[in-house]
Amino acid sequence: MAGEIKVFIADDHPIFRHGLRQIIERAPQLVVVDEAEDGETAWQKLRTTDADVAVLDVDMPGRDGFEVARAVRDARLKVAVVFLTMHKDEHFLNQALNLNVKGYIIKDSALTDIVECIRAVAAGQEYVSPQLTGLLLNRSRRAAELVADKPQLAALTPSNGAC
Repeated sequence: MAGEIKVFIADDHPIFRHGLRQIIERAPQLVVVDEAEDGETAWQKLRTTDADVAVLDVDMPGRDGFEVARAVRDARLKVAVVFLTMHKDEHFLNQALNLNVKGYIIKDSALTDIVECIRAVAAGQEYVSPQLTGLLLNRSRRAAELVADKPQLAALTPSNGAC
């Protein structure tokens, strides 16, 4: 991969944000271009930054990560969103994937996963913490079962959110 990957970080815990920045900037070609301590500031900065990847905490004051990701999607910003969270449950993961979030990292494994995730997402791939593989398989299995039970669903086209 040629060129640098510009990263934006939003997390309300300054010590965690600082540590994350250090991990990211130690990796070749990765540079943190800006930070935010809450969701509202993150949204305002993302509208004007040239970041390739935004690493967002799910739980932030102002706007949570989901609200910021939804705003990024609706504004059609070019930045790829990665969630960094403590939430390991299927509900949060499904919500993130339904918002077209490109990465979902558990804070417990951020030290080992974050650089690989940012590189993958910047290359157009998706990345989910390996410890959540079972949740992804459940999601795929349920989708296949739903189509098998209701074959007419396969003929529907995705909604763009407008009614």
